[in-house]
Amino acid sequence: MDSSTTTPFDPRTLEEQCKAREDQVRLVSLLVDDLRRHSTDLIAAVSNGDGTAAARAAHSIAGAGALVASVSVFDSAKNLERRIKAGEVTSVSDHAETLGSLVMVLVDALEGWKTDPSPVTAAAN
Repeated sequence: MDSSTTTPFDPRTLEEQCKAREDQVRLVSLLVDDLRRHSTDLIAAVSNGDGTAAARAAHSIAGAGALVASVSVFDSAKNLERRIKAGEVTSVSDHAETLGSLVMVLVDALEGWKTDPSPVTAAAN
């Protein structure tokens, strides 16, 4: 992924996934719901010291980030997943909180894109 993208995601990836605007909006709605759920699951799993659930949630967030070329979310989630799998689940709460903040920025951008795609599209090109 190209880390020079100035927006939280690259809307061109949505256009590659789905040609029809209504399909793009439907995909974004599902993605937003998944991102919110996995972010909540991640924070809870880290708080509970559940490395398996935390790694699974971080992996899911990374996949969602990759789907829309969100470099910051993808990179942060993959790094967190690696740390958790290396046994650092009890020392990653700050990283999990940071990832949660990145996810919220992405969610806000995706929600905004659903109603007005032009600002993100213009910035990404």
